[in-house]
Amino acid sequence: MRGPDVREILGRVFEIIIDAVHAHGGTVNQFLGDGVMALFGAPIAHEDHPHRALRAALAIQRELAPLREDVRRVHGAEFRLRIGINTGIVVVGAIGKDLRMDYTAIGDTVNLA
Repeated sequence: MRGPDVREILGRVFEIIIDAVHAHGGTVNQFLGDGVMALFGAPIAHEDHPHRALRAALAIQRELAPLREDVRRVHGAEFRLRIGINTGIVVVGAIGKDLRMDYTAIGDTVNLA
């Protein structure tokens, strides 16, 4: 696959992920290369945030099915996506200062997911 093909596929993947996360009350916190970190329960708290995360993950897998088939048909390659979910205590807030600040979650719970 060529670079433009990969960028197009990733663009479609990110759109599906963002839509599913937002539809279930989550926040896309950051993009890490070809990865995405989404938060449920921060910055907006929901009592059922683990369930929301699971529903978003299932929606992502379901919505990616047509893209998987397109990649197989057009490029002859298998497209796979892994989703890690973990619950627990995290520290959330702004990190950095001045011109470079991010809102993020840190801790073992995040690292394991």
